[in-house]
Amino acid sequence: MTHIRVNYATGQVGKTIGARLIYGTDLLEGIEELCKENDIKYASIISCFGSFQRSVFVYFIPTESSKIGVVYNDLVVKEGPI
Repeated sequence: MTHIRVNYATGQVGKTIGARLIYGTDLLEGIEELCKENDIKYASIISCFGSFQRSVFVYFIPTESSKIGVVYNDLVVKEGPI
């Protein structure tokens, strides 16, 4: 018989905020400002939709010479809308 092992925490839903970031607002900066203005220290985003004017990301490249076995590639920039 297989034993199911799990770690978890429970909490309460407190403040709920529905928000719309105005066109041209940086996603992370907008969310940070919204949290700051509403004294939110920890949060979850349940749902969101929209598009980006620009996206920048990196991905892992496996390598044995790194302590953690990977390095980041150069920034990949994609112009939008995305």
